[in-house]
Amino acid sequence: MNHEVKLAYFLLFLIDENMACIRLKGWFILLYPCIVHGQILEMTTALRQGDAAAFSQYFSPTVELTTPHFSGSCGERQAREILSGFFMEQKPVYLVQKSFSESGPHRHYIGTMLTQSGQSFRVVIHTFRDMDRQRDLVRTLRFESER
Repeated sequence: MNHEVKLAYFLLFLIDENMACIRLKGWFILLYPCIVHGQILEMTTALRQGDAAAFSQYFSPTVELTTPHFSGSCGERQAREILSGFFMEQKPVYLVQKSFSESGPHRHYIGTMLTQSGQSFRVVIHTFRDMDRQRDLVRTLRFESER
């Protein structure tokens, strides 16, 4: 197990609920400015908890999904089933935001997720604002293995 994974397991117990800072002997150390727009916080909480059902409520009717065993376009129901299978195989331990940006109705989130098996994944979420529903919907969700 490399040093980054060991450090990540150690930090798991120190990271606060918003994944914005760690507390070490009373000191707060900023990991990354946590910018939360729309339902991104709720989405990332569902991912961090490995809750495919909660996350799937944000899927658009068609989702571009990439996991180690699937890559392609699918409907909401199939995407939920694939995500559920992925979480059964790779139970998340933590998720840390690396980047967040928005342009008009589009939002782009990049994070790093560590799983119980010690594997690290780059997580990419692209959303768009559905004006009829007044909420963000996920068009793209990718889990890319980091080696």
